[in-house]
Amino acid sequence: MRGVRELEFRVREQKFVALGVSALVDGIPASDRRYYPLYAKAAELDIPVRIYSSMNYATDRPTTSAIRVTSIRWRSISPS
Repeated sequence: MRGVRELEFRVREQKFVALGVSALVDGIPASDRRYYPLYAKAAELDIPVRIYSSMNYATDRPTTSAIRVTSIRWRSISPS
């Protein structure tokens, strides 16, 4: 799969540090099977996956705050 090869190249050669999935923008649910090979490769490469899946139009909190993730814990999920 071209996308899997591209992800591996970007991480190993260009030092990318995460995989981004824009489910909302692309109109493909993040649970779509087409993403599974990319998720598997991200786990193999030990990089996080960022899934952008919705819009937040809330106005009751600041928009300038940031959260820093200092550790990611991977776990395998077996299909039932």
